[in-house]
Amino acid sequence: MKPEDIFDIALTNIRHRSLRSWLTILGIIIGVASIITLISISVGMQQDISERTSSLGANVITVSPGGQQAMRSGSGMFGGGGGSPPSFDSGSEDSDVITFREADILRTLPGVYRLDARLQERAEVSYKNENTSLTVIGTEPDAFEETIGIELADGRYLNVNDKYSAVLGYRVATGVFTAETDEDLLNKQIYINDVPFRVVGYLAESGGMGGSDNSIYIPQETARDLFDEQEDVSEILVVAREGHDVDDVAETLTEQLLDLHGLEEDEADFQVSTATTIESTVSSITDTLGLFLGGIASISLIVGGIGVINTMFMSVLEQTKTIGIFKSLGAKNRHVIYIFICEAAIIGFIGGFLGVALSFIASFVLQAFGLPTAITIELVALGLFFSVLVGVFAGILPARNAASISPVEALRYE
Repeated sequence: MKPEDIFDIALTNIRHRSLRSWLTILGIIIGVASIITLISISVGMQQDISERTSSLGANVITVSPGGQQAMRSGSGMFGGGGGSPPSFDSGSEDSDVITFREADILRTLPGVYRLDARLQERAEVSYKNENTSLTVIGTEPDAFEETIGIELADGRYLNVNDKYSAVLGYRVATGVFTAETDEDLLNKQIYINDVPFRVVGYLAESGGMGGSDNSIYIPQETARDLFDEQEDVSEILVVAREGHDVDDVAETLTEQLLDLHGLEEDEADFQVSTATTIESTVSSITDTLGLFLGGIASISLIVGGIGVINTMFMSVLEQTKTIGIFKSLGAKNRHVIYIFICEAAIIGFIGGFLGVALSFIASFVLQAFGLPTAITIELVALGLFFSVLVGVFAGILPARNAASISPVEALRYE
């Protein structure tokens, strides 16, 4: 029996049981779509965060107070929201802060090209008759352009001569006060805690979960007076000097801060991170998340496989007499097995193909709601491969049962 004959017989069997076949295929569709969609969420999150970390540049180092807690704060590469760090009293047990004095010492270290000691607070911001609470970040104007890592949409960055000037995040400039009017805030006056500031520029959209879109940037010295905070920084961004290894500079910063705080390495009350270390940490988290979500979704694919087994057993019963005719005409056991495995594989492939198509629709809907997803060629190939594999494995036992029926018994079957 030729391969094309086996394929034609298998396809004809599926057509003759169209309703049952489609119900079985539906189980595969749901399983494949669930796996691809859920894993694509984890891949999308990883890509989204990787883009944001790389936007800072490979030579930017983030120093955040609070040790491991810093990675969960609203500052740094992922933030722009949140409040100020805990209060600090030098020498006390609650010493998980970094001071402006310490920032000035770090500024003198070899390999440090620019240092931006930032102060971050929530503040009441108003424009005309509209008021809202936003994150305001005091940044050092001479380092701002290099540490922000985002292009300008209009206007200019802060410069050293600015005092009451502000650069707005994209959503602040285009949506907070002007969503209905489309009014341009450039060169307009806004009030931060009742103090007037002139908008000199606003940033391009960073996208995803970036906090810069929802933040306002003002000169650091002005922020220290505005928020009455002269001691503690919220975070420090360091630009490594060209020709210096970023990891070496990060290690130097760590050693200096440990010395200033009188701590051992395992007692660090701050976090020093490069784009590479953050991306590595996030990658390991999202990989684990992907495995977890994929494991949950695979349950539905297993259920779909059980549906294929049930359908194939029913097909064997319905075609017992046909099997007897095939055998009496010279068909061998392996030909019968090939027919039923081919039938199961076709069901798996059709289910996998439609499941992939459904996953693209689900991905589009999720993106419309702001959830990052990414369906890769590898994911599509994996979905199709496993759907066919599930179909083949589900068809093996029914196929073996079909092949084991003797021609005489098969011809007698009613």
